[in-house]
Amino acid sequence: MGAAAMGVGIFPGDTGAIHGLAALVAFVTSSLSDIAAYRFEKRPLNYISAIIGVFSLIVLFLAFHMGEASLFWLTFEIIRFN
Repeated sequence: MGAAAMGVGIFPGDTGAIHGLAALVAFVTSSLSDIAAYRFEKRPLNYISAIIGVFSLIVLFLAFHMGEASLFWLTFEIIRFN
């Protein structure tokens, strides 16, 4: 996860596919590490960690299927209903 996050910083958004690939790897691995941490944390933090990891993967999946400009609207909808 750290190398992918470093790749996002090294390659800015205008560099093209390498930035997107590094960001994708960073987002997916951070969500999976939240889910994996479920086994090592104590209650109630383990449940919160797993919920955040699953929620992050769902948002990432929806952002990919809704298109490029959809992440803003998806974030807006989540904030509006909370």
